[in-house]
Amino acid sequence: MALEKKADEALSKGDSEKASEFYRRAAVVYRISRFPYVSPFDGKDSAKRAAYERQKEVYLKAASIWKPPIKEVIIEHKHRAEKDGATIPILVRIPEG
Repeated sequence: MALEKKADEALSKGDSEKASEFYRRAAVVYRISRFPYVSPFDGKDSAKRAAYERQKEVYLKAASIWKPPIKEVIIEHKHRAEKDGATIPILVRIPEG
């Protein structure tokens, strides 16, 4: 995607603020492309599921630049039911100091 490319270029030039802006804009485009929702993963690939995964990846690229950064923590879903996923992703941002 063009916005991701612009973000990568800005990051390579040391402009993390611009890179973060372009990554966030790219994440919004991916979010809109999966509207209105993404159903639980049922083992089949779908365009909406792919858009969701790309949205999350690009957003985390932006969030990794922030001070303090946001990181994804994956927790095992021990009490899942039926089509629930095996893990629960949590975004964590811990203040510096």
